[in-house]
Amino acid sequence: MNGKVVGVELSAIVHATENVEKVKTAILNLLPPATHDFIDFRRTYVKGHHGNPIVVFSTKVMKEKLARIIVEHLFSIMEPNIKKELTLILDKSMDEDGNFYVRLDKNEALRGRIRLTSRDPIRVKIGIRTCGLTLDMAKSALKDLGLV
Repeated sequence: MNGKVVGVELSAIVHATENVEKVKTAILNLLPPATHDFIDFRRTYVKGHHGNPIVVFSTKVMKEKLARIIVEHLFSIMEPNIKKELTLILDKSMDEDGNFYVRLDKNEALRGRIRLTSRDPIRVKIGIRTCGLTLDMAKSALKDLGLV
């Protein structure tokens, strides 16, 4: 493999009608339990379009070993049909810098399950570094991490 995980970011928007702690639990459900003590969450308070309070809840892991463990775990708990769906949209889910984006359902994550969604998700950004970066190399790195 020519690529490796260099970081992973997870974030979610918490609306006024949602419980911040439940969203935190949903995100933690996506991570291996052994990593929970190493994860620092950040809360950013903003206002919505109509002045409603919104919390942007996020964490950024830039330690390569920890990021790789998280990504491998995330792929390992995905059902085969979810992985297949992700492989079908790889081209649309990666940018030119080797970042792979996945949007997961908050409510399903709270229940310990993984489902893809485009509405009000937990946003996962996986950074892949490759020597002489090409999209094919980044895809290969994701597959080596257990995406397929």
